[in-house]
Parts: sequence; C-alpha cells; structure tokens
Amino acid sequence: MSPTTTTYAPAVLLVEDDLPAREYLTRRFYNETSLGVIVAKDLVEAKLLIDSRDIQIDAIVADLYFSHGMDAPEENLRDGIDILKYGAKERPRLLNYVNSYWADREELVQKADGLRLTIRQWFHKQPLMPGDTSAPWAQVERDLIEARLIDDASGLTSEDVTGEVTEAIRRQLCPIRKTYLQSLDSPNLILIRPIEVLTWVDEEGVYHSSAPKIGLLTDGSGDSVLEAIDQLRDLIVEHEESLNSALVEGYALFVKTRLSEFIQREDEHEK
Repeated sequence: MSPTTTTYAPAVLLVEDDLPAREYLTRRFYNETSLGVIVAKDLVEAKLLIDSRDIQIDAIVADLYFSHGMDAPEENLRDGIDILKYGAKERPRLLNYVNSYWADREELVQKADGLRLTIRQWFHKQPLMPGDTSAPWAQVERDLIEARLIDDASGLTSEDVTGEVTEAIRRQLCPIRKTYLQSLDSPNLILIRPIEVLTWVDEEGVYHSSAPKIGLLTDGSGDSVLEAIDQLRDLIVEHEESLNSALVEGYALFVKTRLSEFIQREDEHEK
C-alpha cells in the first residue's frame, strides 16, 4: 500500500503537545469513528512518523502553537502550519486540519495561504458532546469517506457525494480498523517501530485487536477499542518476556524473531 493513497482503513495523525488534549482527541477518535490513530507529542516526532514507511497516514490534525522544546526550529518546524506543510510535501494526498485555541489567528491563516497549503478545516479546540457532527473526529471521518468514494467511482465528483450520502455510509460502516501501537507498558522494553494493529467488533459487541505482523495467536478484547488495544499491549509484553527467557523453536521462534524487529530490551537499547 502506497503511503500516499487513501484507504478503506484510514488513519489520522494527531500532533498535539498538551497531554490531556492529546488523550481527549485520541479517545474521541477511537470511540466515535472507524479511524486508526497515530499520535505525536511534538513536531520532531510528527516528522519522524510522516517519514516512516511502516505506517499509513491519511489525514493530519495539528495544534498550532508548541511549547519550547516541542518545536524544532533547526528543522524549520516552529508551529502546526510547518508540520502540515511538511506532510503535504512528503505525502501529497493527506487531508490537513488545524485544531487549536488559536485557530482564528489571522497571521497563521495568512502563513498557510502564503505557503499554498490547503487546510480543510480550522477547528477551535473545545470540549464537545458525543455525536456532535461538527467535531473534528466526525468531520475528518466524513471527509475521508468522501475522498475514498471519489477515488473509487469513475466520474464521481464532490458534487455527487453529498453530506447525506457520506453520513449514511458512515453510519453503516463497521470495517476492520487499522491503527498502531506506539508504546508498551513495561520499564524493560522499548518499542522501536510502531506495531500495526487491526481491531474489529463481533456480533456480540465485543471489540478485538490483533497484531498480525507479529504473528500472535491470541487477540486482545474488551468493551471498547481502547480496552482491546490495552489488552493486546499486555499480551505482547507477556509473550516477549516469556519467549526471551526460554529456548524456543518452531512457531514460537518465528514469533520471537518477529517481536525482535519491533521491540528492544532496555539493556540492549543502551549499548
């Protein structure tokens, strides 16, 4: 899959240096859309994720201002407009959004215009009620559905794909979601590459998550996407620790080898 192609399992990159805001956005995207989520706490991490060919990104939602140490003036990354411009250069088909308390700052709108940067929506950062169709997560999902429909239907234009059409499709969608594990809850293990995770919901409403590229034969599960992903994270840690301390062969050796491509132990990482 080309990193510049929108997909049926789209993912959004959230670039936000404020932890509560980052967690709030992540939770709302997971709970109220079918999108995968990748998060960056600063502009350098966002650049590395955009550069990575291990992950798929279809849209970026970026804050505007970043505190000292979260920017990277040496790489010409000073604010959200800079990272959106970088993303547009590296992945030209990305959809770009702003989510900031300062979304009405005229100088930043002018900066984006001067860079010929297309920003689909300038969202004002604020708490929103579940189901609010004007929320960033709702708008981004609708836009990505619309983009996919236009890409796939010969001769179809944005005038043909009305808001009613995309909303009807959105309500019917229960696709397998592709997202990424970016951290492990273990002081001894370091995730050196994001792990691709697939999540879905069964007929009984239970959410499941798996990491097929690692080859685990057990899935995480829970009452929500986040619970399923958290359980999968725990399972990955358990498998790594048990396989690392034993001589293995056959399929267990395959899993151990695959895990080593994504995870390093703390003592090995420091060498």
